Amino acid sequence: MEPKQQLTDFQNTVKQTTNKLFPFFRKNKKWSFALLSVVCLIVVAYIAGASLMDPRDKVIQFEQAVHNGDVKTLKSLINSPESNLEVDDKHIKDLITYSKENQEYLPDMISNMMFQINDEENGITNIGSSCDYYLKQTKIPLFYSKYSIEFRPYFLELSTNESGATLKVDSKQVFKTTEKEKKFTLGPLMPGIYKTSAEKKFPYAMLSQDSTISAFDEKTANSKSNLELNGGTLQLESNFENTTIFVNGKAIGKTIHQMPEIGPISFNGTIRIHGEQQMPWGLEKSADELVEESTSSINITPVPFATEPTRKPIIELINTFSKQDLESRVKQNANVLTTIGDTLRTKYIEDINDDVKYKYTWKGKALGTRIDFDNISLSQNEQTKIYEAVVPLEIHAKYKQYGTFFSSPNDPLEDKIDYYKITLSYNEKTKKWLVTTIDSTNYSTDDYFNGKNTIKSEFK
Repeated sequence: MEPKQQLTDFQNTVKQTTNKLFPFFRKNKKWSFALLSVVCLIVVAYIAGASLMDPRDKVIQFEQAVHNGDVKTLKSLINSPESNLEVDDKHIKDLITYSKENQEYLPDMISNMMFQINDEENGITNIGSSCDYYLKQTKIPLFYSKYSIEFRPYFLELSTNESGATLKVDSKQVFKTTEKEKKFTLGPLMPGIYKTSAEKKFPYAMLSQDSTISAFDEKTANSKSNLELNGGTLQLESNFENTTIFVNGKAIGKTIHQMPEIGPISFNGTIRIHGEQQMPWGLEKSADELVEESTSSINITPVPFATEPTRKPIIELINTFSKQDLESRVKQNANVLTTIGDTLRTKYIEDINDDVKYKYTWKGKALGTRIDFDNISLSQNEQTKIYEAVVPLEIHAKYKQYGTFFSSPNDPLEDKIDYYKITLSYNEKTKKWLVTTIDSTNYSTDDYFNGKNTIKSEFK
């Protein structure tokens, strides 16, 4: 019953009582004036209290405080329906934020409160708890009712697909899932905006899933947060099936033959992968590769000659070959070549014999080389099982080929830079690399001889 109705009832009661006591007042005028004064004071106080306690004023004050972002006033107006649940600033601010972002939310809630008041004035029960905030009436016998603004407690259901996952709300752990229990309900809570997360550590990843839940304007005062942990797998490739896999610098005890794909794995740049393999000439490894969002596969073929102990002999081999290549032509003697295989030696002999036959001669010497170790490819011949490395090579030399029909013996030497693709083959019996093919080529792009592993040598 509302204050206006209560006031009317109270006035009727006073009138009836006065009629009954009127004879007494005529006989006892002194007491009658004193008693009448007390009654008047009570009536005035009741009327003033009823006016001051009009719930509409509280609703309007609540609405204005939300519009103005007045956290202090809202905190004084809102009461918690649960003794163990406090009204806090953070979730009052959430109410203000949500009301600004959802224009119909606050007007609907205010309208619901006004309907509550109207229904109560007309004797209709309306507890109003279908909205997040509503009026709570407390009846006081022989006095006007007291109204407060309360909120509906919310319950937040968190779920994930993994056991052993940590569920968090606003960065605080609330539950650890098991095989049987992968859901957890947290509550009661104030209506608000909650940050939820699930995370689980795997051997090659810390999988996590985050979400933001707006626990407002739900019919059942229940909000759900589905936090599925889905870790992708990464395809691994190598030219050698016995390449050992390393994750963040540590061997995982698996070769690429045993584990051609790895997962679940994080694609956020926190994982580095490389491969290593003990070759007949020494340990070789691939460069570290970051696993990022766009990464679909990683080639962990060991980069040949990446370490000083394996690279130094190759530099010496290629530099020796580069000098002997021109020297053999100048001297017209294939025996000068000490770094080549038998098949290539046969080709040199044929070329030198042609020079002798047609009376071609050579003059000059090699001045230096550049070897592009960034672009060397290493493989194992499937038929012969021989390891082969294809090497981009630049030779700087000053030379000239002379012949009866195309040059004069007095022509000066020419300063030239020539590019080759040479193949090195490893002889496991002699434990040595040999040059087995050489092809003249053009490296027209900027992808060659520009990396940090391009080694330059100058000959004296």
